[in-house]
Amino acid sequence: MIVREAGRAFSIPDNMISQYREDFDGVRNRDDRDYLIFLRNSIIIIVNMVKRDPSLLNDQEVVQDMIKALAMREALKQNKMLHDA
Repeated sequence: MIVREAGRAFSIPDNMISQYREDFDGVRNRDDRDYLIFLRNSIIIIVNMVKRDPSLLNDQEVVQDMIKALAMREALKQNKMLHDA
């Protein structure tokens, strides 16, 4: 899946999204609202940080964190958990 964010296209592996979807089903089953809020806020922080300063993407570690954050965000969307915490 290609996701455009912060003026750049990121290639998010479908298997990464699938793995996060599977992992997050466990969160729903535990009904752990606080963890879901923490997770969602962590994703927002990473994405917003890169939006404010796209030069951070010169660091490969930040690129990998961004890809993971976008994969998690997509997994939460697909699981209908992104906005219900």
